[in-house]
Amino acid sequence: MNAVQFKTFARDGLIKIPSEYKDFLDKELSVILLLTEEAAKRKEHLFESVNKHAFKLPADYKFNRDEMNER
Repeated sequence: MNAVQFKTFARDGLIKIPSEYKDFLDKELSVILLLTEEAAKRKEHLFESVNKHAFKLPADYKFNRDEMNER
């Protein structure tokens, strides 16, 4: 079995295979997905940031679009 490793991004459920691996196109492939540490750290940082700025709304709060758009 031939194996290669490369970094890419999944977009809309598709993974682009770099052109240097054109021999792999139109063949049956086994795929293993590994989330890079960099991406995992960015995700962790995002959630830390969101949690740091989170706040609770009153239980009876109702969003009013017209009130928000008043000028």
